[in-house]
Amino acid sequence: MALVAVGAIVLVLALAVVLEFALNAGKIHPGVRIVGKDFGGKAVEQAAQQLSDMVQTSDGRPLVVYLDERSWSLLPPELGRTVDVEGTVADAALVGRRGNLFKSLVVRLGLYFKPKEIAALVEVDSEMQDEFIDKVAEDVDRPAVDAGLEFKNGQVLVVEDQEGLIVDRAALTIALDDKLLTLTTGEIEVPMVVSVPHIRATDTAEAVETARIMISAEIILRAGEEMWPMSVAQIESSLDCRTENQGQSSKLMPFISAEKLDVQLAAVAEAVKKAPKNATWETDGERATLVPAVPGKDLDVATTASAVDKAAKSRSNRTADIALKETQAQRTTEEAEAMGIKEKLGEFSIGVYGSSNRQENLRRATELINGTLVAPGGEFSFNRVVGTRTAENGFNTAPVIMPDGRLEDALGGGVCQVATVLFNAAFFAGLDIKERSNHMLYIDSYPKGRDAAVDYGYQDVRFVNDTGRWILVKGVVGGSVKFVIYGTADGRSVTYTTSDWYDVKAFSTSRVINPDLKPGEIRVKNAGQTGRSCTVKRTVTRGGQVLHNDIFYTVFPAITRVEEIPDPNVTTTTQATTTSTGSTATTPRPPTTNTTTSPPPTTTTTVAE
Repeated sequence: MALVAVGAIVLVLALAVVLEFALNAGKIHPGVRIVGKDFGGKAVEQAAQQLSDMVQTSDGRPLVVYLDERSWSLLPPELGRTVDVEGTVADAALVGRRGNLFKSLVVRLGLYFKPKEIAALVEVDSEMQDEFIDKVAEDVDRPAVDAGLEFKNGQVLVVEDQEGLIVDRAALTIALDDKLLTLTTGEIEVPMVVSVPHIRATDTAEAVETARIMISAEIILRAGEEMWPMSVAQIESSLDCRTENQGQSSKLMPFISAEKLDVQLAAVAEAVKKAPKNATWETDGERATLVPAVPGKDLDVATTASAVDKAAKSRSNRTADIALKETQAQRTTEEAEAMGIKEKLGEFSIGVYGSSNRQENLRRATELINGTLVAPGGEFSFNRVVGTRTAENGFNTAPVIMPDGRLEDALGGGVCQVATVLFNAAFFAGLDIKERSNHMLYIDSYPKGRDAAVDYGYQDVRFVNDTGRWILVKGVVGGSVKFVIYGTADGRSVTYTTSDWYDVKAFSTSRVINPDLKPGEIRVKNAGQTGRSCTVKRTVTRGGQVLHNDIFYTVFPAITRVEEIPDPNVTTTTQATTTSTGSTATTPRPPTTNTTTSPPPTTTTTVAE
């Protein structure tokens, strides 16, 4: 009988458990609250809608922060508040559904006796909140006043210390967060806190007397044979006060502030300043010789302030010696020595030609590159170092190659010669070449298959320093453009071969009408170019190991020769000889337009790019 009773109880409990889980399936369990509101028994979608409505209502109601008669009102979104409605509801729905069946059941039963509060997932923009608190503080803060001195019409006046009253920022932040996190609104009184002066003193008589001495006359600043007067106004502007001793025996003492003196002596500081010189290298085309760094000199403001303070407090000796401190170069001798820049790794040069503008462009581009240091593993980019070819960057107009093969004046014309010389210096230094493009036109003054065209944003010359030590790029323009790359020789050697021309393609000839030409006259607008290609193969080895196997392709397209001819429809009338049969007018035959199909002899064209 007892077993039957126990079985019945177990059955009832089991049915209760099943019923509990069945009745609350897909719903937030009874006893679960979100920001103080009961969400028990609501489906997830229904709960999300209710919480969303609460957020929307809260967003439309202003928070009012006030102090006495002043107030500041703003909506919660103006403090950057956002609420994760779905995440909050998901947290509420998981209450009583975590862990095993027994643990879940215990939690569920407990909710009938003690509700569980779920915090809304709220974020507040701290920067927006700080900006609001800054505005409030700006309006109401009354900062403490330090004890000190002020000067008026040659008189020394005492400024008594005063306590202030300022916004308690931490407390106001907490009060705002409480409203924002709980979706509540209403009023918040600005919490204030007493601001205590940093400098307080009971005895000011000595300070007044000392200050009178300090501003009694100018001070002479001296650095060797040079001298600068420091006016009374400058002395006044450099004065500050501090407290000596504590409590009832505290007294105020004026002194020359190094921070304020730094502003007053800006002109003097500039006069005595000597900039340091970085360690660098002298080069002769073969070796790079280290030139040690030279330390600089700068005004030692703190030590000078002490000297000025002593002179100011003297009635007779009012001369202060300016103190200098040594400043170190950005690149010290030791650092430069460790970079390993010692000897030539590769060089190349090409003679200078072309207009004065073109030659100025060569000098400017070389000037911008000269002295460039490339770290181990670092990449050199012609376009990055030289920059845009603009007038502001120091470039002139000179002939450049247009996409159709014509030459036309543009800013930076000629810089491709600099790029070609630099590419070849890197080529013979055995460096890792990352980018190089050939010109559209063949230029006979450039080495076959090793010209390099650059166009900012499109074509570049790039190489990587793979020597393991720093390299120095030196360039000069005289009768030629020359680049030498210095570093630490690591035993690498360079061999290369250049193929014969292949894929030779004859150019065609087209004729266009120029009405300004006379009959029979022909003007060459574009000389044209025979298409051809070649290949340069480079092998860089070190100790029998191949470091680089490179193939540099060069393709010069066939460019149509363009000739201008007169208008064939224009006729010229001449006076015929008078005969018994009358006169006749002879009309010249127009020239025949034809296209050349047989390859012309290969010609060499010198262009200014």
